[in-house]
Amino acid sequence: DVDEDERVIHVCNALARVSGRFALARPKTESSVRDIPYGENLAEILRSRKRAMKRDRSELGLVWNDGLFVVGSPYEDERFYNPQVLGHDWRSFIRTTGLTGTQGAPPRFHDLRHSFATNAIAAGIDVKSVSAILGHSSAAMTLDIYADALASGKRAGMEQMDALLS
Repeated sequence: DVDEDERVIHVCNALARVSGRFALARPKTESSVRDIPYGENLAEILRSRKRAMKRDRSELGLVWNDGLFVVGSPYEDERFYNPQVLGHDWRSFIRTTGLTGTQGAPPRFHDLRHSFATNAIAAGIDVKSVSAILGHSSAAMTLDIYADALASGKRAGMEQMDALLS
């Protein structure tokens, strides 16, 4: 669901386990169905991934499937990348790099989502847009989860209020 020309990811499916295999299913909620625009940095990463997958599949004699290049297996035909394997690969990456999260514990893969939201809000992206990108049902839900994450935001806000009131 990647529109490379418009640089938009159309989230209209979820990966679900069906009869022991992963298959596409409807996302859990209507707000989960969304369009996420992306920038040139991710566009280059996706182009590189696609080139590598095309090369690997060609070397293995497998037919190219444009629908699998982001989350597909380059080594098996018509198979999605197993999320459990992704989790294992993530934990291996964390062990190898010694990466730790803000609380001193190794970050989980899902923590990337939290990092994105926190950094997006800190960068000044409006909460409604961040909420839509995350697929939250409301901006209030996003605020409930991420509002306390930025003590620096409180400080900056109070300095603005101080300047306004002085």
